[in-house]
Amino acid sequence: ANAVDGVPVSFAVTSGSGTVTTSAVTASGKASATYTSSTTAGSGVVTATIGAKSGTATVTLTPGPAAKITLQANPTTITSSAVSDATLTATILDANNNVVTSFTNAVTFSVASTTLGNIKSGETSVSAVAGVATSHVQSKVDATGGTIVCRADATGLTQGTVNVTTVPFFG
Repeated sequence: ANAVDGVPVSFAVTSGSGTVTTSAVTASGKASATYTSSTTAGSGVVTATIGAKSGTATVTLTPGPAAKITLQANPTTITSSAVSDATLTATILDANNNVVTSFTNAVTFSVASTTLGNIKSGETSVSAVAGVATSHVQSKVDATGGTIVCRADATGLTQGTVNVTTVPFFG
């Protein structure tokens, strides 16, 4: 088969995200396009079409370096008793909010004040698994209730915080 010049080729992102130059013309039997990634990690498929023939290429977009922690609590309200706790989930994100699944470093969990609660024993430093670390905050007996400010830290990352509300337990 001989290479053919001057044949129009159309390009399109047919799955995932990003953009690609939409058309090119063959030179020495080849055509090229420029793919520009989005800020979302994942995979994308670029399809090149000449007439009724097409071919695809899969592009994998990986997260950037770890930049920050988001911290969530479940539930966000617990009773003021020594047996009530909330699960804290720290998720490590890049600057574009993609989970950094390669992050396995230690995440340190703490509370701003131990008046209303504390991190469960043995769970103050937890190694992340696939960019996620989990701990628990436990309330202390307090008749008035209040807010426990929970924190998650890791070296070089922006801290994550979440509030857990304690309500009086009358039982």
